[in-house]
Amino acid sequence: MDLVILAPRKSDCLWPAPYDIDSPEVAFRFLTECWWTFNEADQEIALVPKKPYVEELCHEWHGAFARRQALLIEKSRRLIVSWICRGLETWQMGLTKGETHIVDQTHENSAEHLWRVHFALGQLRERRPEFRLTKHEVRGSPAAKQATHVILPNGSLMTQGHQDAISEQGKGKTIVTLEEISKYRSPAAFWGQALIVTQGAAAGKGGWVCGIANASPISEWQEIKGFASAREMLGLE
Repeated sequence: MDLVILAPRKSDCLWPAPYDIDSPEVAFRFLTECWWTFNEADQEIALVPKKPYVEELCHEWHGAFARRQALLIEKSRRLIVSWICRGLETWQMGLTKGETHIVDQTHENSAEHLWRVHFALGQLRERRPEFRLTKHEVRGSPAAKQATHVILPNGSLMTQGHQDAISEQGKGKTIVTLEEISKYRSPAAFWGQALIVTQGAAAGKGGWVCGIANASPISEWQEIKGFASAREMLGLE
């Protein structure tokens, strides 16, 4: 079924039709037609697969982001969830100018997440020349799979940090993603801090927080998951 264009393309949108509409259906289409991943074990480059779990994740992620309702994703290792979320974050940053901050336990881990954005954008430019996508700017050591900044052609900024830097680097961000949060020294503290630094002005939407982790028996992680509303733990609702 053809997608219906709901609104005119914004001036700072990087994506051509039909990828320029802010909807979960378009998010899924972008991932499965435009976002190439790299499997280190097999040294294989492949698009995100058109599987039901990917489509469901797109709907959950997009709905939570649109409502600015914090989201927790508990993953298994074979579902390429982090690759998918890097694609969703980049797609949103390409729709309209914003800032995304990706946090992991260490600088090396978070810099690799940002390298994935650099890699996938390079694949997109090479494999879909009809996009006429201007080359993005990358800082850090991309040859070593370590990137500190990715700046998209529309001015969107994607940065990274480790768990000790979230309080300073999270301010003013559109999206803050906490990778492997269940392994942090104090998951509840970092989760709460991320919620605080993404609060916007009363009249604005503010930023949004997404936590991604493997299953863990750690009590603080279980406590975070137990709240019906992620902001309830801070008394924000």
